[in-house]
Amino acid sequence: MASVGTSLYQSYDQRQFLTAQRSPLYGVWEVEELNLGKPAPTAFVQRWRRLIFDAPGRVGVQTTDVLERFGLQLDQEKRTLTLRKRDDPGSNTILTYERVSPEVVTLAGSVNGSEMTMRLRRSEERKFLLTDRGFHWINEFPFNR
Repeated sequence: MASVGTSLYQSYDQRQFLTAQRSPLYGVWEVEELNLGKPAPTAFVQRWRRLIFDAPGRVGVQTTDVLERFGLQLDQEKRTLTLRKRDDPGSNTILTYERVSPEVVTLAGSVNGSEMTMRLRRSEERKFLLTDRGFHWINEFPFNR
């Protein structure tokens, strides 16, 4: 019984920490526009589709093939995002951001030696399948998507 109580307390404590430390850019941001200053190297050919700010100090970048996690340092005064690869902490990508509106953000900087600018639009949480479809105790047909 004590282990159940301890587990519940730890889950509650972790949830409080994560929601208190939420990033001002929290959410899923879809890439609307991507402009490269010069031809992209082969490492950048996998186009960025989404940026996911879900936990403090982390960001997910979803390309056409894979979701890659980066360490994140957000400086609100300078309006910069510093992305660090997990396997190579010495490589930093510094991007400046501007909040055009509550739903639109622009990013600019150098990624893999190529200058780029990006326009992001925040996805509505209500349109995600998990929240939009609702919960069903019994499914008449399998729902495999």
